[in-house]
Amino acid sequence: MAMELVHDTAYLLRQKESGETSQIVHLFTKKSGRVIVIAKGARQPKSHFSGYFQPFSELAVQYYYKEGRPYHFLSKIEFQTLRLPLLQAHKSALYGMILLEMADKTAEASPDEGLYELMSDSFTRLNEIGAVPEAIHCHFILRFLENHGLGLNLDACAACGEALYDAAVSERDAHLLCPRCYGGHAARIFLSAAELNILRDPFGGKNAIFQREVINLNHHLWQILGLHFDRLQRLNTIETMGKILE
Repeated sequence: MAMELVHDTAYLLRQKESGETSQIVHLFTKKSGRVIVIAKGARQPKSHFSGYFQPFSELAVQYYYKEGRPYHFLSKIEFQTLRLPLLQAHKSALYGMILLEMADKTAEASPDEGLYELMSDSFTRLNEIGAVPEAIHCHFILRFLENHGLGLNLDACAACGEALYDAAVSERDAHLLCPRCYGGHAARIFLSAAELNILRDPFGGKNAIFQREVINLNHHLWQILGLHFDRLQRLNTIETMGKILE
């Protein structure tokens, strides 16, 4: 079967060296999901791929696809949407790298336009002056769960249907339960009334106290992700960020 030239947009997930001059590049594309391409000669000084393998910026790519191959050959790359401020914003970039690692560990070789659009929206928000990366990250996790059919009902107990003022997270299915239905036991993940309100409106506050609350809340959300996705129980970027921001 002949090779097909594919045009798509993509985000860089990761890359590694191949041979003396080339790169193996993992892309998350809009039309095909995860795609692995070989960028031949990419590490040569005058390569036409040079400078384009950057996180957060949306890339316009062309590659030669052949069915049955584990990888394909990159033909052309250029910036579709360049987000330089995000690269230079230390904290926002750290949170952005968590988003990329989540996509890298969950993306399949099939279209997932919901996740692609969520990443684009989140990177656009992180790229803005005055962005609150903690809140944007919180919003991303909530929408990430929804995209996988695992959205949290923030208003009613999953067992009795009563309104939630605070909630325990069931470790069996990650549903939110009122303290009465949880049985009065100590919960490993417990969401306070303030945290539930933040989840309902992550962009509702921007002061320092709010940001500290969202940081704590994100730890709870990472635990919830781990209940659903074994591959997300340990995120290397989170551990690195913890050491840098201590």
